[in-house]
Amino acid sequence: EKPLAPSFAEGEAMTRAARRHGVVLMEAMKTTLMPNFFRVKEALPHIGKARRFFAQFCQYSSRYDNFKKGVVSNAFRAGMGTGALRDLGVYGLAPLVHLFGMPQQLQASATLLSTGVDGQGSVLMTYPEMEAVVEFSKISDSFLPSEIQGERGRILIGKLSTMKNPVLELRDGTTTDLSVPTLEDDMYYELKEFIDVIESGTGESGINTHQRSLDVLRLVDRAGEIIQSK
Repeated sequence: EKPLAPSFAEGEAMTRAARRHGVVLMEAMKTTLMPNFFRVKEALPHIGKARRFFAQFCQYSSRYDNFKKGVVSNAFRAGMGTGALRDLGVYGLAPLVHLFGMPQQLQASATLLSTGVDGQGSVLMTYPEMEAVVEFSKISDSFLPSEIQGERGRILIGKLSTMKNPVLELRDGTTTDLSVPTLEDDMYYELKEFIDVIESGTGESGINTHQRSLDVLRLVDRAGEIIQSK
C-alpha cells in the first residue's frame, strides 16, 4: 500500500528484511508509475527554474457520514496508521520527492477529528529556490488542479493520483496537452512494474525505489509529529 509503512522505522525494517531474504518489496504508489507522470517530468525544463509546487488531493470520504453518526471505521480510528495525510497527502509528497528531492524545512497543520486522526491538513516545505505546498482532506472536496510553477510557465495536473490531463502552459501563450493514452484500469502500471522487477531480478523498482519510499515516510513522520504536537 501507500505509503510503504505506517512509519519510517517500520519501512526501514521492511526494506532491510526484503534485502536480507532476497524478496521484492515495492510501494504501491501508482502516481509515479503513470505514463503521464513521465511526460510531466520530461516537460519540467520547459517551465524554467521551478519556483512552486502545489499539490492537492481533497476527497470527501465515503465513510465520513457514518463517522459523524458515531460509527468509526478504521479509516478514522487512531493507531491504525490512517488519516488524511497518510491516505491522500502522500499522493502529493511522492511526486514531489521524485521530481525535486527532499526539502530543507517542513511545516504542517491539520484539523484533528474527535478520534485524534487528521481529517484535513497541509504541509509547507522549502527548498533552496522553491516552495512546495501539499493539501489533503477526507472531510471536503476540491476540484482544483495541482500545479508546478516555473519562471517560464507552469504545468497543470487535473487529478493528482492518476496524473490526469497534464497541460504545459508557457508565458508566451503556448499551451501543450501532455497527456498520452492510458489504460482504463490505472492499477495496471504499478502491477506491471512489480512484475518487471521480479522478472528482472533487480530486487527493487528503479522508480518507486526503497530510498524514495523511505524519504516520503520521513516527511510523513515529521509532518505527523508537528500536527499532533499542536
